Amino acid sequence: MTTTLIIDEKVTIWRRSEVIVNVAELKKARAENKLKDFISLSSWDYHNSELLTETEESLLPIENDNQATMEVYNDSTLTKIIYSNAIQD
Repeated sequence: MTTTLIIDEKVTIWRRSEVIVNVAELKKARAENKLKDFISLSSWDYHNSELLTETEESLLPIENDNQATMEVYNDSTLTKIIYSNAIQD
């Protein structure tokens, strides 16, 4: 006899995006050493974006304010958590 468990995991992963930017604005930001501001304030014109699945890493509860980063359910109804790795005070 077998059963199916549903496991929810919080992970971190890198995403690679190709974006269209104004060349003059980019050059100005680089020349003024304000590239960080340019990147954080830009509204991107996304050309392409992909998740780099090979970079996926699990998170520990301590990296998530002691909240769960894994929860296991005993069936697909997701009504009862049978395991959580949250850190209890």
